[in-house]
Amino acid sequence: MSIGQQHPTAIVAPQATLGRDVQIGPYCIVGAEVTLSDGVILHSHAVVDGNTTIGTGTEIFPFASIGLRRRTRNFAAKNRSLSSASAPSSASM
Repeated sequence: MSIGQQHPTAIVAPQATLGRDVQIGPYCIVGAEVTLSDGVILHSHAVVDGNTTIGTGTEIFPFASIGLRRRTRNFAAKNRSLSSASAPSSASM
């Protein structure tokens, strides 16, 4: 990184590619497969991970999480219908 700023509390993977004038704020996390182009600004607590490229002059605001790997879960399909016995019917109103 040249002529940029990185807050001492930020965690930046050594493999990350950083352009010129990149600003990385407090408590940010930048993953190994990330490319931050010239002039990117990461405000506090921003997380950029995965195979992600952030374009020139982009500003990422606090607590944003970008490019995280997708997690999939398989949920068993269950019959979760409501019982009509607990709801008042229109006839009884």
